[in-house]
Amino acid sequence: MDHIKNRMAIEFTSIRRASRNDREDYLEIFDQRLVHSDYISGEDVAHFEREFADYLGVSSVVSCGNGSDALLIALKCLNLPKNAKVLVPDFTFLAAAEAVASLGLIPILVDIDKETLTITAETLKCCWDKDVAAVIVVHLFGYAAPMDDILALCKKNGAYLIEDCAQATGTKIRYNNKWCHVGTIGDIGTTSFFPTKNLSAMGDGGAIFTSNHSLAQRAQMFKSHGALNKYTPVCIGQNSRLDTLQAAILRYRLKKIDIQIEKCQRIALKYDIAFAQLPMITIPQRSNDVFHSFHQYPILIHNGSRDNLQAYLKDEGIPSMVYYPLPLSKTEAYQDYSPYESAVSLAIGTQILCLPIHSYLDEGEVNSIITKIVQFYEE
Repeated sequence: MDHIKNRMAIEFTSIRRASRNDREDYLEIFDQRLVHSDYISGEDVAHFEREFADYLGVSSVVSCGNGSDALLIALKCLNLPKNAKVLVPDFTFLAAAEAVASLGLIPILVDIDKETLTITAETLKCCWDKDVAAVIVVHLFGYAAPMDDILALCKKNGAYLIEDCAQATGTKIRYNNKWCHVGTIGDIGTTSFFPTKNLSAMGDGGAIFTSNHSLAQRAQMFKSHGALNKYTPVCIGQNSRLDTLQAAILRYRLKKIDIQIEKCQRIALKYDIAFAQLPMITIPQRSNDVFHSFHQYPILIHNGSRDNLQAYLKDEGIPSMVYYPLPLSKTEAYQDYSPYESAVSLAIGTQILCLPIHSYLDEGEVNSIITKIVQFYEE
């Protein structure tokens, strides 16, 4: 039994370990909010929005109920014409394409670059036409898409640029000779505070951020029933609020995010050194112009052994995940939104395997993951 218990100790995410490790701090936060009883739109929400804006280096953060709402609200802010086309990655979670389609806009699914695993200016050009009104770039797995060329392409064609940073809070990119957080370079940025994210709540939450005052004001209206004042709506909005308790948790976790990212970077470096020696594995892309936050550590396995490796690791008590097995264009819901072949996205889905990486993994666990993978390919 002890052998089985030890083998199953490694956890893919940090949720349970973080809850145990910081339990006393969380109980204190809960007690304080019980005293104030300001569960909706309490002071912590405004404080968090200001602190998160300062962290990102933008003038405005508008919190909301979840990351999907954040994308929806960001698109509403742009007031795009009905049936306008919005280019989104084919290889990502479905939230971006879903938000576009739900507003009566047309999501066009774009293939990714095989190095960055994100869309690039080159992949966007293959899908561009006169009806394209916006681009949603997803900074995937904690890495940043190449923003200089993407932004230049959008500006040249008069298209808006939304940055989805749900997997990349804390990621930075060198832009105009300075380090900028992702989400602050395009017209508007969004993120999710889902419990597995870099900056996470104990439930759902999301945010829209921008330094454009008009867009920030529109986001505030759309998330609050279309009104800046409670009983005087000026547009059709929705109800999408970040709970006060979640804001308090996020304020606490925001103070720790850079330390946690640094720990993940150290783990990633150990993985890099070990797996770079295995010819059938490609390690994640690196760039001197990107500060990688390592929301995930994806390896690509080129000899067809991905599924066998995943099964082997599971037997050894090591969890792993496949993100994403199919491009959106190969799913029933989104098959009509891809007039172009996404060959790279399709191939990556058969090769990718994400390994455990979070700040609560200890050195012994990291060494065990490395050892088992090396052994698998040496046998």
